Amino acid sequence: MISFYTSTAPPELQRSNRNLVIAAVGDQSLHQSWMQGGKSFDIWLIHYGSGAAPTADRVIQAKGSKFHLIQDVLSTIDLEQYDYIWMPDDDVVLTGAEIDRLFDFMIGCDLWLAQPSLMGWYGVAFNLHQQGVLMRYTNFVEIMCPCFSRYALKLCMPYFKENYTGWSYDALWNFLLDHPIDKLAIIDDIVAIHTRPVFGGDIYQQANADEKLKAALADAGIIQKKYLLYKENEKDVCKGSVVNSEIHCAVVYKTIQKELENGVPRSERCWPHCDSLKGMVQSLRQSYVGNVTTPDATASDSLQQNEAPSAV
Repeated sequence: MISFYTSTAPPELQRSNRNLVIAAVGDQSLHQSWMQGGKSFDIWLIHYGSGAAPTADRVIQAKGSKFHLIQDVLSTIDLEQYDYIWMPDDDVVLTGAEIDRLFDFMIGCDLWLAQPSLMGWYGVAFNLHQQGVLMRYTNFVEIMCPCFSRYALKLCMPYFKENYTGWSYDALWNFLLDHPIDKLAIIDDIVAIHTRPVFGGDIYQQANADEKLKAALADAGIIQKKYLLYKENEKDVCKGSVVNSEIHCAVVYKTIQKELENGVPRSERCWPHCDSLKGMVQSLRQSYVGNVTTPDATASDSLQQNEAPSAV
């Protein structure tokens, strides 16, 4: 049973933007990071926790797994309201300004399905941020934080309840979209931070590590066998370069490079280039500043007299 609460207006009056962020969140959600900076999108939160309700453009109280809940909620609205819909896990950090850029990429590159690159905890190395890359066209967008165009969502959403965990949905989406070579992408120019290990999410908390992996692989197997995705994957392999085959053959069709230093002053260069990382680095430095001791005057004078100046 889904119930709506803490709404400031009736659902049909709440849409103020053409893009939407929708997420299933618990009591330790990091969704506040999505509200920092620019915000040309609406935020809907499906709260499955037992604590106080979060604040967003729309808040829904419901229990269940991520894609089951999202399907239940989005099936109650006219999808024509939104052009692009991002679905992050609640342990993903990305600022509102960076989410705006994610939607800009979707629009500007006419993408059907994409995700930011990742740093932090990860399950598939293929999705990690790559230095010097703008974006990669691929056949694999992970379930952690996919961004759908309305067109792609209409094709994929009816299949959001094929299993419980969502494992192998990423391979299924590529199949449902008929294996395009320039419509699915990992956007390296945007970096999201994943703050918990794989299997650290709330739906896995009742099982040990072996049980978690076993259940997830069983879920993946249901979809792989039902839609013959191992055979379907051959259509991608013959058109691109295989970069990961741990569970599903991830393929890159084309990589678009960028010049890291082009037009960026030295004082502003930080890698990876993302607002969240800059804040982390600044916080890390500040945490140590109080422990730094200033050398006494004699030692400082001696150092200046006996050492050559640094070239940097």
